[in-house]
Amino acid sequence: MCRKSTHKANHTPQRACAARSRGRSEGRRRCALRARAQGYEAAKKAALKFLETFKVPAAPGDRELLRCVARTSLRTKVYEALADQLTDIVVDAVLTIRKPDEPIDLFMARAAPAA
Repeated sequence: MCRKSTHKANHTPQRACAARSRGRSEGRRRCALRARAQGYEAAKKAALKFLETFKVPAAPGDRELLRCVARTSLRTKVYEALADQLTDIVVDAVLTIRKPDEPIDLFMARAAPAA
């Protein structure tokens, strides 16, 4: 480690020492970020593993279950009163596009073109 008293003003080794200390700090920061990212990844894997054991199979046309899921989701997005109004509309829409014996694919769901 460098000492201030050993360097003269604007002497190159002092700047090099400062650069080295910044490098160590940057290295520690990168290491901490990497460790944090690895922790998040481990937590994600553990959560997904738990959810696989916790999930409950549901009947595809279970309207009441769909209503509960839609209401819960909508209430996180809009006001409660509006969510309650939209719940049945959303459930009806999902059941309308559902094909028997196929999973519901909302990825390609689009609004009907205006006539």
